[in-house]
Amino acid sequence: MKLSLKNISLKYSHKEVLKNLNIDFEEGKLHALLGENGAGKSTTANIICGEIQPDSGTILLNDSPILLKTPKDAINHKICYVHQRPMVAESISVIENLKLGLCKSSIKEIPSFLSKFLPEINKNKIVKNCSADEKFFIAFISALLKHPDILILDEPTALLEKSQKEFLFEKLLEIKNNGINIIVITHDLDDAKKYFDTITCLKTGVVTDTENYLLKITRNKTEKKAKDSYNKTKFQLKFSELNCKPSLTRALKNINFICESGKITMIKGKNEDGLNVLEDFITGFYTEKKNGKLLISTENKNTTFNLGKNFSPREIRYKLGLKTGIVPTNRKYRGSNPQLTIQTIADNGTKHDSEYPKQLISKAQINIKEQEKAANLSGGMLQRFIIAREFSENPDFLILCNPMQGLDSQTCETLKEQILSMKDNGCAVLILTTEDFPDELCEYNYQLKNGELL
Repeated sequence: MKLSLKNISLKYSHKEVLKNLNIDFEEGKLHALLGENGAGKSTTANIICGEIQPDSGTILLNDSPILLKTPKDAINHKICYVHQRPMVAESISVIENLKLGLCKSSIKEIPSFLSKFLPEINKNKIVKNCSADEKFFIAFISALLKHPDILILDEPTALLEKSQKEFLFEKLLEIKNNGINIIVITHDLDDAKKYFDTITCLKTGVVTDTENYLLKITRNKTEKKAKDSYNKTKFQLKFSELNCKPSLTRALKNINFICESGKITMIKGKNEDGLNVLEDFITGFYTEKKNGKLLISTENKNTTFNLGKNFSPREIRYKLGLKTGIVPTNRKYRGSNPQLTIQTIADNGTKHDSEYPKQLISKAQINIKEQEKAANLSGGMLQRFIIAREFSENPDFLILCNPMQGLDSQTCETLKEQILSMKDNGCAVLILTTEDFPDELCEYNYQLKNGELL
């Protein structure tokens, strides 16, 4: 089914998000919606799926205008949307999630869809115990079970490893050949060129010339380095004998690694291999039985910390004797909260002058007022704001968990330069990632497999 957007406009109190947007999405094709953070991609998707109503303009299906006041209206028109953070019910099982809103004939199809997309999952597994990629595929299957004519995916590969990404695109190519109209919001330029039939580029709410946009992104690979110079004292953090045995997720077995001032340590892995557990352990969020040690060595002093049950987020941030910055994977509820204002999130428990939130907004290059709630930011814009906040504190130790999630390609390049600048100025950087962060930028590289470091 052909989808057309005609003169779609949307304006908030202080900014115009979309300006007379005109796009045609033909059926049976894979369409990329590309653009920098804040370009209007997610807003466009939210309008198509009935979550936001535009101020003006028309949505057409096969050249006939339709009215989408709610997500239910969109589903009734066979438009399904898989969000960047999959909307799944955490407290019930996989099979129960997939049954939600389905008729009996569609329920009978669940086993075949599971065998095709999640062959190894236990259908009775409670969703809160599923990994991020499993949650994505649960939401993806749930959308396909509704037999959509139009399928919208928002950054579907954000937390997928390379093989999973290739698997997903292989399946999307099969699905589009059955006549489904697939629209994918993406920041990945290489994916856009490799897999998609059409590429539409947005810039500040309008369609921009695709060829010029791609040329600009290809050329603009670097940004200026930070000017701050911290003159940090040299130090080493040695995490040793980290062990835990969660009741429902992957255990960690005798994890040992080193972080040093002026160097980058990277640990790559999948959540099913325990990466999310390791993040919770290091940042103090893991609450089950655990043990391990952290030795901090400087030229004049050695200090040992017990990473047992009393080790908490407050310990890692304020008790190590090092100024610590943390960018968590869960930016929505750990790095911020959608109901808090930007001003509150900027302060992050630390007293700053009244201009500080404005300074962070400027550094992050986002369009929002400090009195607005975080819910008004897209995922990529929120990520930029959290990174700006944590970097601006000039940390000695920086923990970055999937730092590039949701960021456009140009911002990813800028982030890499910022990380290198932090390292050059004496910061110890630890990166935990499921993504393809360049190995060559890191002094220490580890692979997490089956709960063990290789």
